[in-house]
Amino acid sequence: MDPDQAAPALALGKDLHEGIIVGDLVAEPSPHDPPALLVAGDEPLSHNLAVGESKGPYVALIHPAVDEKRLGLSVGRRRRSRPPSRRILDTATALFSLEGVRAVGIDRIIAEAGVAKATFYHHFAAKDDLVRAYIEELSKGGRAAIASLGRRPPRQMILAIFDLIADAADQPGYRGCPFQNAAAEYPDPSSPVRQAIDQHRHWKWGTLRDLLIADADPDPDRTADALTVAADGLLVVSHLDRPANLRSLIRDTVDRVLGAPRPV
Repeated sequence: MDPDQAAPALALGKDLHEGIIVGDLVAEPSPHDPPALLVAGDEPLSHNLAVGESKGPYVALIHPAVDEKRLGLSVGRRRRSRPPSRRILDTATALFSLEGVRAVGIDRIIAEAGVAKATFYHHFAAKDDLVRAYIEELSKGGRAAIASLGRRPPRQMILAIFDLIADAADQPGYRGCPFQNAAAEYPDPSSPVRQAIDQHRHWKWGTLRDLLIADADPDPDRTADALTVAADGLLVVSHLDRPANLRSLIRDTVDRVLGAPRPV
């Protein structure tokens, strides 16, 4: 990157994506350089961002949970362009995913979301209601991710679903499966949070079972159980061990569970 070739100035806080933080680049990046934000010392900090997304050559989005003061970022926030309930849920999703549910208190969520305490309790009567909404939001994201895979032969679809585990593990700040993490913090199976987790898991199991039926599996219920156990183990391994060969390990695991392809 040539420091003498400054990029055109952009207003800090420009609202490009639902009010999420935006910062200016100090110079136009080359294809081989990460985006550099306008920060103290003018040093690129893209590798420090919990979750980021490029939006053209001159700006980058920053996860709302990132502590810009700690990183030395000079950025602006446009939270008020979103409804209060959306700001609360987005903030909670970011913080819960990065730090865990129990570690994040309501007062911090209120402060980060920029809402009044009365506004928070107008939308969520208790923290557990917010946590359940967080789980349901994650479930919607998982369903959307699978829907985005499009139409494929059943076995290829199962492999593509398992590839999403590797995609998740590649995300900066990944700390394991959020459903597993939340379940560990809510051990009571009768709690609304655990019920939301169970609903998500049942949906995912049912999705695998339907694909197995389409693939003429002789015992789709049993095989769906085996794939669910394999997925849970791979999610743990992807976080704790971070194997370099995760994608090939996932493929090998699924192939071993499914066995040889069945004749059409």
